[in-house]
Amino acid sequence: RSGGHTGARGGADGLRLDPTRRTLVLVLSDMVGERWRTGAVHAALRTWAARAPVAVLQPLPERMWPQSPAGPVERLLVSSPHPAAPGRALTVSHPVFPDGMMPYSGTAIPVLEPTTGHLMPWVSLLATRRSCAPMPVMLVPDEIPPLPPASSLPPP
Repeated sequence: RSGGHTGARGGADGLRLDPTRRTLVLVLSDMVGERWRTGAVHAALRTWAARAPVAVLQPLPERMWPQSPAGPVERLLVSSPHPAAPGRALTVSHPVFPDGMMPYSGTAIPVLEPTTGHLMPWVSLLATRRSCAPMPVMLVPDEIPPLPPASSLPPP
């Protein structure tokens, strides 16, 4: 949906997922807008990921992502329990360290450049049974902390 509209309350109500149909959510964003800083987009991603596969299609090159106000994006090993699993069902682990050594929590949202090299691992994850692929992900916390009072925020 263009214009960054996420509904009247700033939540995920702007995009309705039909439970009777297969749905895939791709969010095209450079991840630098105000709603990324406030956590509004994170909350929407988490809501959508409860019912559908979700990814952020990031038009900026990966080398620029660490500067994003959306939070850290880390290349992790992402596993899916079944084809087209909702984002909330994905699990992540460190690509080198043994399982459990680096605990991760939250909802894993793949962040992908619009290139074959970034998209193919995610497509494979969506299309195959019990698959696993390394890819950049953002971990959306299970609960978004409340914003500080407006008076304590720096001017735009």
